[in-house]
Amino acid sequence: MTALQIIIDILLAYAPLNAAIGGRVYPVSAPQKATLPYIVVNRVSEDEGEILSGASGILEARMSVSVVASSAGDADLIGEVANKALRNVTGLQLSEGSPPVAASVTVRRDGSDFTDHSDDRSVTRRVIDYRIEGRW
Repeated sequence: MTALQIIIDILLAYAPLNAAIGGRVYPVSAPQKATLPYIVVNRVSEDEGEILSGASGILEARMSVSVVASSAGDADLIGEVANKALRNVTGLQLSEGSPPVAASVTVRRDGSDFTDHSDDRSVTRRVIDYRIEGRW
């Protein structure tokens, strides 16, 4: 299990977000001509915390969640729904992989939150960064 997959699992498990994007959450990049709206999740950085005796065993990753939509209003609104899905996540999250893997994690907003658009203004993107910490 990776921080990328944990964030994707949390987003896909949140019913209001699924209703808005139809389950279209992609790691790293979306397929060409993907149906709007959708979300792309990327890892910005990942590191292991340190204590005096060495590595702490607690991983820290900064993740970028990009909401891509046909209008600025939709990108902003869906971004807020994604925020609700990821806001103050603490505790145990399960991956539905084979076999299921447990991860004790904490997620919080951290870093950038900005909006941009394509040159022809047909697509708007809201990018929100999160910090995920824990053992996975």
